[in-house]
Amino acid sequence: MADNFQVLDGTGSARTFRSKDSGGIHTPMHLLARETGTTATLANAVTNVATQAGVAVPRAMIHINAVLTGTGVISATVQIELYNGFEWMPGPSMILSGTTSVADSDNFDNCYQQIRTKITAISGTGAALTVRAVY
Repeated sequence: MADNFQVLDGTGSARTFRSKDSGGIHTPMHLLARETGTTATLANAVTNVATQAGVAVPRAMIHINAVLTGTGVISATVQIELYNGFEWMPGPSMILSGTTSVADSDNFDNCYQQIRTKITAISGTGAALTVRAVY
C-alpha cells in the first residue's frame, strides 16, 4: 500500500497524504476525484410531482443545482435519491420558494451508482423545475 502520495487540493495546491499512522498501521483511503464540466440533467422543466429516472454518475464531488421558474409566487420541494445497487436512499433535499425564479444548490461526495430526483411538491403558475448534477 502506498504511503505519502501527492494530490492537488481544490485550490490546485499540492498536498501529501499518509496512509500509515505513527505506529506504521495502514489506513485504507478512498479519495473521490472531482471532475469538472460534465453536467447530467436529473429533471428538465418538470411541472408535476414525480420521481425521475436514475442517472449514472461517477464517484466524484457532485454539485446539485435546482432552478424553479414560473409566474408570481412559486415553490417546490425536491429530494435527491441515491442508489447503492440494492435500494434508493434519501440524499440532499431542497425547498425552493420565491417569485418568478429561484435557485438552490448542494454538494456531496458521491459513492453511489446512480442518483435521481423525487419532486415531492411543486406549485405556482407555470412552475417548472430543472435539476442538474455537475461533476
